[in-house]
Amino acid sequence: MISNKAVLQFKTDLWKDQRALEVRDGDTSNATFIKHYDNEEEAICEQEVIRHLAKYVGDDSVPELLEYGPTTSTLRYIFGIRIFNLLVELDNASGSLNDEAGRLKRLIIKRCEARQRKIQNALYTLPNVKSKSPYPLRKVGSIIEILGECLDIKWDKNGINLELEWLEQSWAKSAIVPFRDATCKNMVLASRDLWLGSFVSEDQRRDFIYESIKSGTYQRWLEAPIIDYDFCSCLHNTTPEDDVISIRFHERTWLAPPASAADVVWDFEPNSERAAITFFVRFYRFGGRKAAYRLLHSTGHRIRFRHDSDAFYFDRLPEIMRSLWPEVSNQLPGLLEFTEVLRRHLPLARTDVDYFMAIHPLEKRNYYVDVYPR
Repeated sequence: MISNKAVLQFKTDLWKDQRALEVRDGDTSNATFIKHYDNEEEAICEQEVIRHLAKYVGDDSVPELLEYGPTTSTLRYIFGIRIFNLLVELDNASGSLNDEAGRLKRLIIKRCEARQRKIQNALYTLPNVKSKSPYPLRKVGSIIEILGECLDIKWDKNGINLELEWLEQSWAKSAIVPFRDATCKNMVLASRDLWLGSFVSEDQRRDFIYESIKSGTYQRWLEAPIIDYDFCSCLHNTTPEDDVISIRFHERTWLAPPASAADVVWDFEPNSERAAITFFVRFYRFGGRKAAYRLLHSTGHRIRFRHDSDAFYFDRLPEIMRSLWPEVSNQLPGLLEFTEVLRRHLPLARTDVDYFMAIHPLEKRNYYVDVYPR
């Protein structure tokens, strides 16, 4: 039986649907997206970042900030498709479409990476960048505790806590750039042609995408602007490698593992230890959140993460870390062993109970399907 503590940890650290989000006039040219923040600090941070990026990267790089308050932002609604959702459809193309879909996917990823590099450099010039606190690694410890309980894994808590303490010290020295969270889920290809609201279903939109590839008329949506959104994470700093891993080594953008630390950084000096520990933190957040949803909140998982695999990240993580920084086997043996156990257990784990909804039956949200809740 899963404890209430595990569910509370999930709600506090991993549940992505805490913020109240709303779209107004969603089918009109005046549509707006209203974001309600947990606190004033989050609101001020995101509003500051949006203004900064509009100035240093371009007005079309972020949503237009129309109004703002101490705990809310009103943004111009973006009609389009999340880059993640588009990559899902391109990945699923088969037969004669496969080669062309793969080519288009690589072009889109290349555009996204070029943007994230500019954004990282712009964020590094924020006036308060040196005063930001590091991304809190207690969230990684929370994932370990949650998955350990859900999968009934026996682990050396004292030993792993000591390794997490070392990791936190190393992380604090390395976290020097604002945490963009540069995943393809935080980017929109702003083509009205691919906006889900124009279709009866995702299946109908998929058919449209494939037909446009067949007919060669895809250029209209392929060249649409890419707009980045959701900058609440910039409240904290992370390592220079975090953005690179998020855009280049996500499940949907993965082409091959990194050959060296130089593959995991843009405009900073490569650092093998920093690259390895950043992979650990980023992949635990990517895979751990999805796994926790699947094991504790299956209702939310079926909507939010139905196109994701939590096992993808844990399958690859140990080999990546050892390849980048061989010393990791001596420095973090317990965490590596725990990850290996997750690799074996996660694919087999099943649950018929939504523990989160059983304890919090009133916590219902409009889950993301594509561009914001509708």
